[in-house]
Amino acid sequence: MKTMLLTTTVLLSKSTFAQNNFESDMNKILNSNNPRSVLGLAEFNINAAKYSGMDLTQDCKNVKKSLALFDAEKPKNNETKWGKDRAEALLNNECKNAQ
Repeated sequence: MKTMLLTTTVLLSKSTFAQNNFESDMNKILNSNNPRSVLGLAEFNINAAKYSGMDLTQDCKNVKKSLALFDAEKPKNNETKWGKDRAEALLNNECKNAQ
């Protein structure tokens, strides 16, 4: 429910203040060292920006951050490995003009 309210706040308000508060609250909930968490939030924001017109600069920086985290990650045999290809696709497509 909290996530839904935060999302609504960001979508209804194009202000940087609302977006920064959303980022701050979500970073408290998500593991900021997990590349899939960083990528998931960035991708959500990038998709929301298509409707709200928000700036993608910080979200594209987070996609780059997720790529660095993917490169540093050393998953064991049965741990999750997906996501790096999705981050590269976002960076090459949606973030191409936002850098």
